[in-house]
Amino acid sequence: MQQQEFRQVLMTANGTADLMSTDALTGFASQLQTAPMNGIYQIRLVATTVGVQFQIFCGPAASVPTSQAPGGGTIGVFPSETNSSPIQFACLAGDVISVQLRETAAGTPSVMAVVEFVG
Repeated sequence: MQQQEFRQVLMTANGTADLMSTDALTGFASQLQTAPMNGIYQIRLVATTVGVQFQIFCGPAASVPTSQAPGGGTIGVFPSETNSSPIQFACLAGDVISVQLRETAAGTPSVMAVVEFVG
């Protein structure tokens, strides 16, 4: 059971956001915010500037420690399988997925992501 979503977040200078609960294009939370069953998530993301950090939570614990998001993206252009490596992590059915973003360079970037649940 593979599901895929395209998500975009507009960030403020030195601000924070949750990729899974805020979307600049639709205004809605992700349908993949809660894991539908035990499985693997894959997330590809890119920011328009450097200085964006992310941390991924699956349930109450951090699945991916604080990391630097790749920069150099273009607003509205989502990362593809051919130009980015996915961040993968396992989850259990019912886990709430959170991708916490933090802007650290006093810029106003956009972050584009492709979120997949691959089962």
